[in-house]
Amino acid sequence: MLLDELTKLITDNATEFVLQTSIFKGIENAACQDTCTFVHETGGLSPDFVFNSSNPVWEQPSVQIINRSTNYQTARNNAQTIYNLLQQQANVTLAPNTSAGASGALYYEILPLQSPFLLGLDANQRIEISCNYSIRKTLST
Repeated sequence: MLLDELTKLITDNATEFVLQTSIFKGIENAACQDTCTFVHETGGLSPDFVFNSSNPVWEQPSVQIINRSTNYQTARNNAQTIYNLLQQQANVTLAPNTSAGASGALYYEILPLQSPFLLGLDANQRIEISCNYSIRKTLST
């Protein structure tokens, strides 16, 4: 689904990100080293229905991507790599990184809501750089 499709896009296009090693879906993972990336689902907007349809024609989720490192420049560079990749995506079908028969969804757009920014320091004084993205896509199957 959403996090599967986004993490597959990132890992397929940027060799510095390896699923479950340097990039994680959902909440922070204890297996993560000092330098890693977390992709979180956030609120988003309501789905759009047309002509009294019972199913939405598209949904509008949002995600927050946090890049963490002990080195500011590493965290910032990783955030910029993802920013550059995601903002280029429009009208593409993204396949999930699972083989459970899911077909992927058509992504109309992935829009950064701002440039990557300093979120702050975590409990272990590691730098966190974040960027939020608004997405418009068909329903995942």
